[in-house]
Amino acid sequence: MSLPPTSTSRVAMIAGGEAYVQRIVDHMSDEEIRQGLHFFKRISEIVDGFRQG
Repeated sequence: MSLPPTSTSRVAMIAGGEAYVQRIVDHMSDEEIRQGLHFFKRISEIVDGFRQG
């Protein structure tokens, strides 16, 4: 199976973004990572509330 060129470039872009975020996370403490995950979880919950109401 092969991907069309647009899909291949999207996969490469996602992989590049993942590597970039990993470089940042490598410099964070476990507590900072937990707080960041909590922050994004709350954003997701709030935005989901906007969609429902």
